[in-house]
Amino acid sequence: MTPSRGLIHGKAPPDRVPIIASMSRQSDQISSAANQGSRERDMVAIVAALARELHPQRSRFIEVGASSRIEQDLGIDSLARTELVLRIERAFRVRLSAQAIGEAETVHDLAQALDRALPAQRRIGVEAPAAALPAVPAATKALTLIDVLEWHVARHPDRTHLTVLQDEATALGTLTYGELAARARGVGRGLLMRDIVPEDRVAHVADRSRFFRRLPRRETPTEARRANAPSP
Repeated sequence: MTPSRGLIHGKAPPDRVPIIASMSRQSDQISSAANQGSRERDMVAIVAALARELHPQRSRFIEVGASSRIEQDLGIDSLARTELVLRIERAFRVRLSAQAIGEAETVHDLAQALDRALPAQRRIGVEAPAAALPAVPAATKALTLIDVLEWHVARHPDRTHLTVLQDEATALGTLTYGELAARARGVGRGLLMRDIVPEDRVAHVADRSRFFRRLPRRETPTEARRANAPSP
């Protein structure tokens, strides 16, 4: 050891270096675990607040934990889940993918999804700008949504009506006005074949995609008679 300006410099024993590195890793792990626990507690608080708003009549009895199931235990359906995701993204300043949202079954799953989320500003920065469609006049004389659709089909059937997104960066497909009209007429024909008349109430269950589920075809009375007719 040699003195220099009142300080004593010495060479650290070689066995101290790995000890310090090990302590640093342990500190990082403890910090990460503490951060994860804090985020999970915040997530529980966000989910609990929404669940109590949705069910005020039993809000005092709602207990929310990391293992609570979002739909079965807390009664947060697909529509309410959309509101929940908006609150989570605002609170944590992230953008959650549609896949992570759909696969989450518990509050813990939502907290885990934060690890795969991107900061909101970064996700926005990498998004490619959508190609702008040329402006068209509005269907000002249309009285119903069907009138609006028919107006667009008559003038520009190949114009894109909507784009279905999996998330902010992945497009699943597009649907033009002409395609929408053709699919709608197909559903209408299927309803007529089932003796559905105007003013009847019909429930349509389908996933959120551009691909409408076709109604299963049913035999017409003529086809049924032919099938049951005796062979000559």
